[in-house]
Amino acid sequence: AGHKPKRAALIIPDLAARVSLVRFDQVPARRDDLDQLIRWQMKKSLPFPVEEASITHAPGARLEAGGEFIVVAAREDVVEEYEAVCDDVGIHAGLVDLATLGVANLYLAGAQPTGDWLIVHMRPEYTSIAILRGSDLIFFRNQAEGDAEPLTDVVHQTVMYHQDRLSGKGFSRVFVGGRSGIPAGVEIAVRDIELRLGTVVESLDPTTIVPLVDRISVTPRQGAALAPLVGMLLRSRTEAAAA
Repeated sequence: AGHKPKRAALIIPDLAARVSLVRFDQVPARRDDLDQLIRWQMKKSLPFPVEEASITHAPGARLEAGGEFIVVAAREDVVEEYEAVCDDVGIHAGLVDLATLGVANLYLAGAQPTGDWLIVHMRPEYTSIAILRGSDLIFFRNQAEGDAEPLTDVVHQTVMYHQDRLSGKGFSRVFVGGRSGIPAGVEIAVRDIELRLGTVVESLDPTTIVPLVDRISVTPRQGAALAPLVGMLLRSRTEAAAA
C-alpha cells in the first residue's frame, strides 16, 4: 500500500486465545507477584502447559474486597505465527488483541454505554458474546461454529446467567453483527435476538463513533469488519495519549 509502516497492530481471531475473568480476595501489591498468581490460577484451566502460554491481564470489575482481572492466554507459538506475518515484511507487531475485545474498545472509546450492555460478535468460525457493566467486562463466552446449540439458545442462557449470577436487570444497549458462515446468518440472528430479548438490536457500525470522510459509505458487513480494527486504533491512540 505504498509507504510501509514500521509498526502494526494485529487483530487475531478469538479462537486463538482463552479469555477468563479471574477473581482474588487479596491482590498482591507487587506486579511480579500478581503475574505469578495469575499464571498459577490459569494453570488449572488451560488445555496446554502454562509454560507454553503467553498471558496478559488487565484490571476488571471493581470489588469491595480483592479484585477481578481480565486474563487472555494463548499458546506462544500460535501468537508467534501471526507476528511472523509482520516480521517477514519488516514490520513490528507492537499490539496484539482479540477481535471481540477490539469491538468492545470501539464503544468504550466513544459514547460509552451506561449500565450493562451486550455484544454478539459473529464470525464464520465462531461467535463471541461479551457483557460489559459500564467499562468493565463481566462476561465472555465463545462458541465455535458447528456447535449443535443454536445461537439464540446461547444468548438466552447468557441472559439467564446475567440475571441470576451477575445481578443483571436488562441491557441498556445490544450490539449484534459480523459475518456468518451461512447466507443471511447475521440478519437471522438479529431478528431472533430482538424477538428473544424484546429490545432493539444495533449493528456493529464504527461510523457512529468515527465518521468516515469524503462521503464514503460502508455496508453493514463492511462496518462489522472494520469495527474491531477501529477499536484497536482508538485503543492505541488512548494508550499513546496516556503515556
